Amino acid sequence: QHTEKQRQKLLDQELNLLDLEIAYYTINNITDWNKVMAYTDTRVRSIENTGDRKRTAEFLFQVAGISLDGKKDSAMFRATMQKSLAIFNDLKDSARIVDGYNFLFSFYRSAGNFTEAFEYIQSAISISRKLNYSKGVARSLAMQADLYRDYGEYNQALENYQAALDILDKTKDTSELFNVLAAVGGFYRTQHNTGKALEYYNKVIEICASYRNPDHNAGSAYKWIGMIYSDNNDYSKALLNFEKSLHLFDSSGNIYESARVLNEIGSLYNK
Repeated sequence: QHTEKQRQKLLDQELNLLDLEIAYYTINNITDWNKVMAYTDTRVRSIENTGDRKRTAEFLFQVAGISLDGKKDSAMFRATMQKSLAIFNDLKDSARIVDGYNFLFSFYRSAGNFTEAFEYIQSAISISRKLNYSKGVARSLAMQADLYRDYGEYNQALENYQAALDILDKTKDTSELFNVLAAVGGFYRTQHNTGKALEYYNKVIEICASYRNPDHNAGSAYKWIGMIYSDNNDYSKALLNFEKSLHLFDSSGNIYESARVLNEIGSLYNK
């Protein structure tokens, strides 16, 4: 009885209920998780009774995220995420399957568990290829590159970044291309390779015109370039790029990012 757009809006509202529920049961920064989880269990059963398995999987995915980010319950996160993934696997929902594996990868990476992180990102790459999901392959290769970078395997990191870029150049996925180019620029910055870092950040600026929110992303790129010049004590060029970044963020009303750029400018004047 609803258009697809109306239906999606309702489903998004349903997922947002979890955040509202946490806010409702939060007093003095202490959340009554027993009540939150009781609500969650009731809601999951109610959704399951509709027979809409994708909706159930989406809700479980959201519960997994909250159990980790809010409740800090890693065991519950893993169990709930696996339930969600099992349904998405049955439904062959490539995008959400890869999202789940990527989420598990990020969890184990942040915990310093290289073995588990590597296994999950390999699973994400494998299932993406099996389902012919190019965006998932590229994103997962870039995340695997980040893992290699963290552990000092720089040649493998660059190989994976390049493999991701090769895929994205063909698919013309500008949002993912932005992320990977930015990651490679950041990689070269940590290696103190100023020329290469600037090369990739300038590529980011080149694609911003075709990106959904060009002001926001160009602002990020100019900020990163400013940080490179600041690292090299080239204050005039650093300030020039920070001011470009600040103008773009101010123009788009992104107060949070404007504050971060102002902080960089303050650090620059301090140096």
